[in-house]
Amino acid sequence: MELDYAGAKGLTESGAARVLVHGIAAHAGLAVQEEDVVPLAKYDSRGLSAFYVVFGVTLSSFALAQGLTGAAGRVRLRHRLYAMGGFAIVIGAVAATIAGPVLGALNAPWFALAASLKRPSGVANAKPASDSSRSSSEFSTGVVMSSRFPPWSATQVG
Repeated sequence: MELDYAGAKGLTESGAARVLVHGIAAHAGLAVQEEDVVPLAKYDSRGLSAFYVVFGVTLSSFALAQGLTGAAGRVRLRHRLYAMGGFAIVIGAVAATIAGPVLGALNAPWFALAASLKRPSGVANAKPASDSSRSSSEFSTGVVMSSRFPPWSATQVG
């Protein structure tokens, strides 16, 4: 019996699949040949690179959003949104370059990685402040993390 699995999908998923197949093979009296067709990165034995990259992008984006919110009285909303959009593009490109080609921590095409990393950093909630003491022109901003990262490991239905 042959088992092809994707170790980069995560230790939990690949481990569960391997245990299941070995149990079935043992019951049927068959030997199992395993092959990891999508292995983890060379220096990422636990598969945590994606978590730390997204955490770093999100944390830096949150710091920017908080700084811009603190400067709401001095910086117009339009300029805050431009700053967040520009920062999303830059931080996505920088994180994709460092995690991809430089360190080799995430094995994905650079453009796909950069595009998926700009989502957690660049999506802003712009909604009127609910506090009646603020003027109607003030908005509160916050960072929303995308649940679609990385896009190649999204849960598929069907």
